[in-house]
Amino acid sequence: MTFETTLQQTFKDDPDKDYINPCCIGGDEILNGLKSNLAVRMNIESDSIEIYQEDWGWALEFLKEEIIYLLAVSNETETGDKQSHIIFNAQAFRKVKGIFFSKTVELPEEGRDFSTIVSQIAAENGFMVN
Repeated sequence: MTFETTLQQTFKDDPDKDYINPCCIGGDEILNGLKSNLAVRMNIESDSIEIYQEDWGWALEFLKEEIIYLLAVSNETETGDKQSHIIFNAQAFRKVKGIFFSKTVELPEEGRDFSTIVSQIAAENGFMVN
């Protein structure tokens, strides 16, 4: 489930952080800020949550009860904006073993529930959810 938020701040392109693309700027800060609240709401250990950078933004991922939860964050802010426009995409899926190969099966209901939790946490942390 995808939703957008607006932050009343912008993020600086810090050369020490080695952002791959402009859409990655600040995504690590956003996910690290949500991580502890998300661990509490999902009833998991904070250490079980992995945060990593991709060429399209940042991802937060964890496994709970054999379901993989993935939260993708992309910064879509235009140069000169005084606000940050952030796109969140929350997904849930399961790996199913086949005879020869495993396949990924999306779990829409769990994805919607996860998206609701993420948007509630975002709103509680000052994001204006659109």
